[in-house]
Amino acid sequence: MNNRLILSGVLAPFIQDFLNMRRNLGFKSLGAKYSLYAFDRFASKKGLATVTVTKELAEEWCCRRPNETTDTWCHRNSFLRQFSVYLVNLGYEAYIPPKVFAKHDTFVPYIYSEDELCKLFTACDSLILFDKHAKSGLMAFPALIRMLVATGIRVGEATGLLDKDVDLDHNYLILRNCKNGKDRLVPTGESYLALALHGLVFRIHCSLLGI
Repeated sequence: MNNRLILSGVLAPFIQDFLNMRRNLGFKSLGAKYSLYAFDRFASKKGLATVTVTKELAEEWCCRRPNETTDTWCHRNSFLRQFSVYLVNLGYEAYIPPKVFAKHDTFVPYIYSEDELCKLFTACDSLILFDKHAKSGLMAFPALIRMLVATGIRVGEATGLLDKDVDLDHNYLILRNCKNGKDRLVPTGESYLALALHGLVFRIHCSLLGI
């Protein structure tokens, strides 16, 4: 079993109840779940034996890590802050970390040229499946990369698609449970479908031939 998905520390039942409360209020709890599960492991390794969040423990947890993005750092701090407030409201002593305000990101997106995209597609189509494993994600790379280029959707949205979310007759995708818990439609266009399906069929054909 994946230890990352196990709560075992003294805070475990309180973290689970807190996540259930957030979910019942309509908040998405996946990010909070992974963050607080990690905090549970962190606190256990530090020897936490009582229901509390000490200042020392919180400050060490909230320190920004090397190469950590601003959003990840802020969210990690926010989830612990919310949980500490929850404990205080239950009558336990807990240090509430100060809010972290993220500065505007100065990241400048890179725009690929047509030549670079062609090289990227060629590289994906040239991947070789040595073990002939039919369930390998390698065969889906050509379709996945073309989908991201053609639609601009996020990687998580693309990998989360199910068969029922892809309408090949009317050329659109259904992205479920996006921001604010809403679904949205994304048109694909016939050109994208031709490229994506060609790439996927190509890889399946190569794997069957052992190429």
